Amino acid sequence: MSGWKLREGIMPHSQDGYLLIADITGYTAFLRESELDHAKDSLRVLLDLLIEQTIPPQVISRLEGDAVISYAPEGSFQDGQTLVEMIEGTYVEFRRALDLMVLNTSCTCLACRNISNLDLKFFVHYGRFALEPLPQYTELIGTDVNLIHRLTKNSVRKDIGYHAYVLYTRAALEHLGIPELFDELTPHTESYEHIGEVKVYLLDMHPIWETMKHRYHTVVEPEEAVYVLTEEYPLPPALL
Repeated sequence: MSGWKLREGIMPHSQDGYLLIADITGYTAFLRESELDHAKDSLRVLLDLLIEQTIPPQVISRLEGDAVISYAPEGSFQDGQTLVEMIEGTYVEFRRALDLMVLNTSCTCLACRNISNLDLKFFVHYGRFALEPLPQYTELIGTDVNLIHRLTKNSVRKDIGYHAYVLYTRAALEHLGIPELFDELTPHTESYEHIGEVKVYLLDMHPIWETMKHRYHTVVEPEEAVYVLTEEYPLPPALL
Protein backbone atom coordinates (compact mmCIF):
# COMPACT_ATOMS: atom_id res chain seq x y z
CA MET A 1 0.00 0.00 0.00
CA SER A 2 2.35 2.66 -1.26
CA GLY A 3 1.62 6.38 -1.05
CA TRP A 4 0.26 6.40 2.52
CA LYS A 5 1.06 5.20 5.99
CA LEU A 6 -1.14 3.94 8.79
CA ARG A 7 -0.96 6.19 11.78
CA GLU A 8 -0.61 4.27 15.02
CA GLY A 9 -1.40 1.09 13.07
CA ILE A 10 -5.10 1.93 12.69
CA MET A 11 -6.89 1.60 9.36
CA PRO A 12 -8.70 4.87 8.47
CA HIS A 13 -12.49 4.63 8.49
CA SER A 14 -13.86 3.94 4.99
CA GLN A 15 -16.93 5.51 3.42
CA ASP A 16 -18.82 5.54 0.13
CA GLY A 17 -19.07 8.52 -2.17
CA TYR A 18 -18.09 10.22 -5.40
CA LEU A 19 -14.48 10.55 -6.52
CA LEU A 20 -13.68 13.28 -9.05
CA ILE A 21 -10.53 14.27 -10.92
CA ALA A 22 -10.40 17.44 -13.02
CA ASP A 23 -7.37 17.10 -15.28
CA ILE A 24 -5.91 19.73 -17.61
CA THR A 25 -5.44 18.24 -21.09
CA GLY A 26 -2.15 18.96 -22.87
CA TYR A 27 -0.32 19.97 -19.69
CA THR A 28 2.87 17.98 -20.32
CA ALA A 29 3.26 19.14 -23.93
CA PHE A 30 2.50 22.72 -22.90
CA LEU A 31 5.32 22.72 -20.36
CA ARG A 32 7.72 20.99 -22.72
CA GLU A 33 7.10 23.34 -25.65
CA SER A 34 6.75 26.65 -23.77
CA GLU A 35 8.87 29.08 -21.75
CA LEU A 36 8.61 27.76 -18.20
CA ASP A 37 7.97 31.07 -16.40
CA HIS A 38 5.01 32.10 -18.55
CA ALA A 39 3.70 28.53 -18.72
CA LYS A 40 3.70 28.21 -14.92
CA ASP A 41 1.85 31.52 -14.54
CA SER A 42 -0.89 30.46 -16.97
CA LEU A 43 -1.29 27.05 -15.38
CA ARG A 44 -1.46 28.60 -11.90
CA VAL A 45 -4.39 30.77 -13.02
CA LEU A 46 -6.20 27.75 -14.46
CA LEU A 47 -5.59 25.58 -11.41
CA ASP A 48 -6.84 28.39 -9.16
CA LEU A 49 -10.00 28.49 -11.26
CA LEU A 50 -10.51 24.73 -10.84
CA ILE A 51 -10.04 25.10 -7.09
CA GLU A 52 -12.62 27.91 -6.95
CA GLN A 53 -15.09 25.84 -8.98
CA THR A 54 -14.77 22.82 -6.68
CA ILE A 55 -17.51 23.88 -4.31
CA PRO A 56 -19.23 22.07 -1.42
CA PRO A 57 -20.29 19.37 -1.00
CA GLN A 58 -17.30 18.41 -3.17
CA VAL A 59 -14.13 18.53 -1.03
CA ILE A 60 -10.61 18.91 -2.42
CA SER A 61 -8.27 16.13 -1.38
CA ARG A 62 -5.14 17.50 -3.05
CA LEU A 63 -3.55 18.90 -6.20
CA GLU A 64 -1.45 16.64 -8.38
CA GLY A 65 0.48 18.58 -11.02
CA ASP A 66 -2.20 19.40 -13.59
CA ALA A 67 -5.15 17.91 -11.69
CA VAL A 68 -7.51 18.66 -8.81
CA ILE A 69 -8.62 15.55 -6.92
CA SER A 70 -11.78 15.77 -4.84
CA TYR A 71 -14.49 13.68 -3.20
CA ALA A 72 -18.03 13.91 -1.88
CA PRO A 73 -19.33 11.50 0.77
CA GLU A 74 -22.52 9.50 0.24
CA GLY A 75 -25.66 11.62 0.62
CA SER A 76 -23.89 14.98 0.30
CA PHE A 77 -25.58 15.76 -3.04
CA GLN A 78 -29.34 16.16 -2.92
CA ASP A 79 -29.52 14.79 -6.46
CA GLY A 80 -27.08 13.68 -9.14
CA GLN A 81 -28.00 16.53 -11.47
CA THR A 82 -26.20 18.93 -9.11
CA LEU A 83 -22.88 17.14 -9.69
CA VAL A 84 -23.44 17.02 -13.46
CA GLU A 85 -24.16 20.75 -13.57
CA MET A 86 -21.13 21.53 -11.41
CA ILE A 87 -18.88 19.69 -13.85
CA GLU A 88 -20.38 21.35 -16.90
CA GLY A 89 -20.23 24.78 -15.25
CA THR A 90 -16.58 24.26 -14.38
CA TYR A 91 -15.79 23.36 -17.98
CA VAL A 92 -17.54 26.44 -19.34
CA GLU A 93 -15.63 28.72 -16.93
CA PHE A 94 -12.35 27.01 -17.82
CA ARG A 95 -12.89 27.51 -21.55
CA ARG A 96 -13.97 31.09 -21.00
CA ALA A 97 -10.77 31.73 -19.04
CA LEU A 98 -8.69 30.25 -21.86
CA ASP A 99 -10.41 32.45 -24.43
CA LEU A 100 -9.85 35.56 -22.31
CA MET A 101 -6.16 34.69 -21.89
CA VAL A 102 -5.77 34.44 -25.67
CA LEU A 103 -7.75 37.64 -26.22
CA ASN A 104 -5.96 39.71 -23.60
CA THR A 105 -2.34 38.91 -24.36
CA SER A 106 -0.10 40.53 -26.93
CA CYS A 107 2.88 38.40 -25.88
CA THR A 108 4.38 36.34 -28.71
CA CYS A 109 6.24 33.79 -26.54
CA LEU A 110 5.52 30.10 -27.09
CA ALA A 111 3.71 29.77 -23.75
CA CYS A 112 1.20 32.47 -24.65
CA ARG A 113 0.80 31.15 -28.20
CA ASN A 114 0.25 27.59 -26.95
CA ILE A 115 -2.30 28.40 -24.24
CA SER A 116 -5.20 27.67 -26.62
CA ASN A 117 -3.96 24.06 -26.95
CA LEU A 118 -4.97 23.32 -23.36
CA ASP A 119 -8.32 21.78 -22.48
CA LEU A 120 -10.01 19.97 -19.60
CA LYS A 121 -11.32 16.50 -18.85
CA PHE A 122 -13.08 14.98 -15.85
CA PHE A 123 -13.17 11.51 -14.32
CA VAL A 124 -16.09 10.54 -12.08
CA HIS A 125 -16.39 7.32 -10.10
CA TYR A 126 -18.51 6.17 -7.18
CA GLY A 127 -16.99 3.78 -4.68
CA ARG A 128 -15.43 3.22 -1.29
CA PHE A 129 -12.51 5.19 0.05
CA ALA A 130 -10.80 6.16 3.28
CA LEU A 131 -9.30 9.50 4.27
CA GLU A 132 -5.80 9.73 5.69
CA PRO A 133 -4.98 13.28 6.88
CA LEU A 134 -1.39 14.27 6.06
CA PRO A 135 0.40 17.51 6.97
CA GLN A 136 -0.50 19.38 3.77
CA TYR A 137 -3.42 17.46 2.28
CA THR A 138 -5.84 14.58 2.79
CA GLU A 139 -4.90 11.35 1.04
CA LEU A 140 -7.65 9.22 -0.48
CA ILE A 141 -7.04 5.50 -0.03
CA GLY A 142 -8.66 2.42 -1.50
CA THR A 143 -9.13 0.20 -4.54
CA ASP A 144 -11.68 2.59 -6.05
CA VAL A 145 -9.20 5.45 -5.67
CA ASN A 146 -6.62 3.41 -7.56
CA LEU A 147 -9.18 2.72 -10.28
CA ILE A 148 -10.02 6.35 -10.98
CA HIS A 149 -6.33 7.21 -11.17
CA ARG A 150 -5.79 4.39 -13.65
CA LEU A 151 -8.65 5.71 -15.77
CA THR A 152 -6.79 8.97 -16.38
CA LYS A 153 -4.41 6.93 -18.55
CA ASN A 154 -6.75 5.79 -21.28
CA SER A 155 -7.32 5.38 -25.03
CA VAL A 156 -10.22 7.84 -25.34
CA ARG A 157 -8.41 10.36 -27.53
CA LYS A 158 -6.90 7.67 -29.77
CA ASP A 159 -10.05 5.56 -30.12
CA ILE A 160 -12.81 8.19 -30.06
CA GLY A 161 -11.08 11.52 -30.68
CA TYR A 162 -12.41 13.44 -27.68
CA HIS A 163 -10.00 16.06 -26.33
CA ALA A 164 -12.27 17.34 -23.56
CA TYR A 165 -14.76 15.02 -21.93
CA VAL A 166 -16.35 13.66 -18.79
CA LEU A 167 -15.61 9.98 -18.16
CA TYR A 168 -18.19 8.33 -15.91
CA THR A 169 -17.86 4.81 -14.58
CA ARG A 170 -21.02 2.72 -14.51
CA ALA A 171 -21.04 2.90 -10.71
CA ALA A 172 -21.03 6.71 -10.90
CA LEU A 173 -23.90 6.83 -13.40
CA GLU A 174 -26.02 4.42 -11.39
CA HIS A 175 -25.64 6.51 -8.23
CA LEU A 176 -26.35 9.78 -10.06
CA GLY A 177 -29.88 8.48 -10.58
CA ILE A 178 -30.34 10.05 -14.03
CA PRO A 179 -31.29 7.11 -16.29
CA GLU A 180 -31.67 9.29 -19.39
CA LEU A 181 -28.01 10.33 -19.10
CA PHE A 182 -26.98 6.89 -20.38
CA ASP A 183 -28.55 7.72 -23.76
CA GLU A 184 -26.49 10.91 -24.10
CA LEU A 185 -23.13 9.26 -23.52
CA THR A 186 -20.71 7.27 -25.65
CA PRO A 187 -19.92 3.83 -24.18
CA HIS A 188 -16.27 2.81 -24.12
CA THR A 189 -14.15 0.08 -22.57
CA GLU A 190 -10.71 0.34 -21.02
CA SER A 191 -8.56 -2.55 -19.87
CA TYR A 192 -5.91 -2.53 -17.15
CA GLU A 193 -3.52 -5.08 -15.74
CA HIS A 194 -4.75 -6.55 -12.42
CA ILE A 195 -8.14 -4.85 -12.97
CA GLY A 196 -9.43 -6.18 -16.28
CA GLU A 197 -12.04 -4.46 -18.44
CA VAL A 198 -13.75 -1.33 -17.14
CA LYS A 199 -16.93 -0.07 -18.83
CA VAL A 200 -17.06 3.72 -18.97
CA TYR A 201 -19.33 6.34 -20.52
CA LEU A 202 -18.13 9.56 -22.15
CA LEU A 203 -19.60 13.02 -22.66
CA ASP A 204 -17.90 15.26 -25.22
CA MET A 205 -17.59 18.72 -23.63
CA HIS A 206 -16.89 20.76 -26.76
CA PRO A 207 -20.57 20.96 -27.84
CA ILE A 208 -21.46 22.28 -24.38
CA TRP A 209 -18.96 25.12 -24.75
CA GLU A 210 -20.15 25.89 -28.28
CA THR A 211 -23.69 26.21 -26.93
CA MET A 212 -22.78 28.31 -23.89
CA LYS A 213 -20.05 30.62 -25.17
CA HIS A 214 -22.50 32.86 -27.03
CA ARG A 215 -24.06 33.82 -23.69
CA TYR A 216 -20.87 35.59 -22.64
CA HIS A 217 -20.12 39.12 -23.75
CA THR A 218 -16.91 41.00 -23.03
CA VAL A 219 -17.64 44.65 -22.20
CA VAL A 220 -14.85 47.22 -22.35
CA GLU A 221 -15.72 50.49 -20.63
CA PRO A 222 -14.41 53.69 -22.30
CA GLU A 223 -12.01 54.39 -19.42
CA GLU A 224 -10.50 50.90 -19.85
CA ALA A 225 -10.05 51.09 -23.61
CA VAL A 226 -6.64 51.40 -25.22
CA TYR A 227 -8.14 53.47 -28.04
CA VAL A 228 -11.56 55.08 -28.52
CA LEU A 229 -12.91 56.15 -31.91
CA THR A 230 -16.04 58.31 -32.07
CA GLU A 231 -17.89 59.14 -35.27
CA GLU A 232 -21.23 60.87 -35.85
CA TYR A 233 -23.54 59.95 -38.72
CA PRO A 234 -26.50 62.10 -39.85
CA LEU A 235 -28.92 59.15 -39.72
CA PRO A 236 -31.59 57.88 -37.31
CA PRO A 237 -30.28 54.99 -35.15
CA ALA A 238 -32.73 52.48 -36.64
CA LEU A 239 -31.65 53.31 -40.18
CA LEU A 240 -27.96 53.29 -39.25
